[in-house]
Amino acid sequence: MFIDAARTATGRRRWQRVEEKARLQTAEHIFPKIADVENGRTRIVDHPPLVYHPRQSDFIQKRVTQMFHRYRQSMPEERRIILDRYHIIDVARKVVGIGSVGTRCAVALLLAGEHDPMLLQFKEALPSVLEPYFGTSRYANHGERVVTGQRMLQSASDVFLGWTLDEQGRSYYFRCFAT
Repeated sequence: MFIDAARTATGRRRWQRVEEKARLQTAEHIFPKIADVENGRTRIVDHPPLVYHPRQSDFIQKRVTQMFHRYRQSMPEERRIILDRYHIIDVARKVVGIGSVGTRCAVALLLAGEHDPMLLQFKEALPSVLEPYFGTSRYANHGERVVTGQRMLQSASDVFLGWTLDEQGRSYYFRCFAT
C-alpha cells in the first residue's frame, strides 16, 4: 500500500526496505533460524554464549509455563484466545544488550501446530533508574510499568506485550521475539 502510494522512486525503495525488514522479523522467518528438531523434538538451537539451555532446562521450562499462564491474564480477552492455541515447546536463556546486563532473559518457543510457531521473549523488569529522584512507581509490578510506558510511546506496540511475576515476586514482561 505505502509502496504503491509513494510519489517518487526513492520513496518506493524506502518503503520496500521497510517492508522487507518487517517481513524478516516474523516468527515464520525467524523460526527456521532459531529452532531445529533434535531427537524428534523441536527445540531452540543453542548458540552459546548468547542463546543456551541451562542445566535445569526442564525445571525452568515448568516455571516459565507457569509464568506464561499468569502473563496471559495481563492480556485483553481477544489476545488470550489466540494465546490459548499455543503451548510452550522449549525455553532457552538469552543474553541481551548492555542495558539489561544482570537481568533474567529468555526466549520461549510456542507452537499451535506444526507450521504455526510463536517466539516470545521475556525479560526481568527492574525498578526504574529514576525512582531515587522521583519516587517509586505507581505500578506495583515493574513489568506492568515497562509495558504501560511502551504502549504510551508507541502508537502500535507489540500485540503480545504483557507482564507477570515469578514465584519469588520478580517482575517480567513478555513480548514477541525479534532478532
